[in-house]
Amino acid sequence: MTDPQAFLELAAAIQSDLSLEGATRLLAYLDAMLAENEHVNLTAVRDREEAVLFHALDSAAIGCGGFEDAPERVLDLGTGNGFPGVAVACFFPDAKITLMDRTLKKLKAIERAVAACDFRPDTFE
Repeated sequence: MTDPQAFLELAAAIQSDLSLEGATRLLAYLDAMLAENEHVNLTAVRDREEAVLFHALDSAAIGCGGFEDAPERVLDLGTGNGFPGVAVACFFPDAKITLMDRTLKKLKAIERAVAACDFRPDTFE
């Protein structure tokens, strides 16, 4: 099972610079999202290790962007399962992230998954 340190190695392989705290939070969200997925269809990916690759690592590519300055506000339009918006919050913990989707039940599931993790209360709008 991929732990935060192993995830950092995966992220480094794609030249994505993520902190250990960010990796821990990202994987915690992934686990919470997969738990919510048992009740609300957020993703067709049910296997955790596949989800690490298809959702967490794919979203960690944001860390390859070479940003001069960290973004202050980010909009994840059509978020679906919270990725990549939650990953952005792991890379840029001071940014305000708006997760937007047309399906309210998905947004409520994402809200519960985010609440289960160690994000600042004002991170998500």
